[in-house]
Amino acid sequence: TKNKLYAGELRNFSNRGLFIKINEALSVGQIIKVALPYAERNNDKRKGIITWSNEEGFGVKLLRTFEWRPVIVWQGSFS
Repeated sequence: TKNKLYAGELRNFSNRGLFIKINEALSVGQIIKVALPYAERNNDKRKGIITWSNEEGFGVKLLRTFEWRPVIVWQGSFS
């Protein structure tokens, strides 16, 4: 999180989200950074938002790490 480092156990994952077992209470809506285990790059981290929480842990929806920018495609001439 922005203020503290936590250790948890990754219990379930997909390309869209994670379930992390942890003994700490974190708030729904909180943006966190997750260091992914077994990543090809040693320091692979992803941003996510906590979408739900219970006594076992919490669910994280992974956010994209790139920004969409508008692109204009022009076909023809400017004359």
